[in-house]
Amino acid sequence: WYGFLTGFLPRRYGVATGKVVDSRGHQSEQVDLIVYDAFYSPLLFVVGDATFVPAESVYAVFEVKQTLNKDHLDAAAAKAESVRRLHRTSALIPNQFGKKDLRKDLNDLPTIAGILTSGSQWSTPYYDVLRTHLEAQPLPRAIDLGCALGDGSFDTARDPVSAGRGLRDLSV
Repeated sequence: WYGFLTGFLPRRYGVATGKVVDSRGHQSEQVDLIVYDAFYSPLLFVVGDATFVPAESVYAVFEVKQTLNKDHLDAAAAKAESVRRLHRTSALIPNQFGKKDLRKDLNDLPTIAGILTSGSQWSTPYYDVLRTHLEAQPLPRAIDLGCALGDGSFDTARDPVSAGRGLRDLSV
């Protein structure tokens, strides 16, 4: 999955394995794949075998497992929550004309969370069972997308953050 994402994503995005940290000294659980902004926030901290990525630069986090099932979906949700609870700051961004653009409202841009697996323990099509599990997830633990290589993928459409990011639609 690491090789796929690094080969597929534009160079503006980096991919790492590690922990996400915030400016208040908190950190997430170990995350299998972190997609981060390598252009505006290229700072990664590597200490020994551990990589730390600033919370402000994280776009998405993915849990990698062998199979898609409830336990692994719950594990991915716990990792997502450990990242989403971190404090994110935003500064003015300079542009090519020397002016500073408005800062991003990071509260309106939640970190995307997903699960990547080789297959699914659920019979295909697994729309109903997956929807039941996704609807039961509270906002900080919400999984947004996933792929079970042998059995299909899924993507969610959610309400805006201001409306609680409830699950509107599930595409399988």
